[in-house]
Amino acid sequence: MTPGQEWLELSEIYYRKVYGRNGELLGRVDDVIIQSDPGRVDRIRLAMLTAGETRVALIEIPWSQFTLTEGKLELDVSSATLKRVTERNEEE
Repeated sequence: MTPGQEWLELSEIYYRKVYGRNGELLGRVDDVIIQSDPGRVDRIRLAMLTAGETRVALIEIPWSQFTLTEGKLELDVSSATLKRVTERNEEE
């Protein structure tokens, strides 16, 4: 996330819905990974449904890839692309 954008308290990020470039729901924030020095958000662990929408997959994404617009947390990626990456990670 770039400086000058909206700010959230850490407690407001947990379980927040994350949307893709076309406005589709990608998942929810499962966890927030903080860098101990300088004490900033480093990554977001995103929980998303896969495999016929019956299983939850977790994927960590750098915080810098997110934008916050009018209270909406977004990633510039489609749900199809994110699911392919998640499925590929599960195969490894």
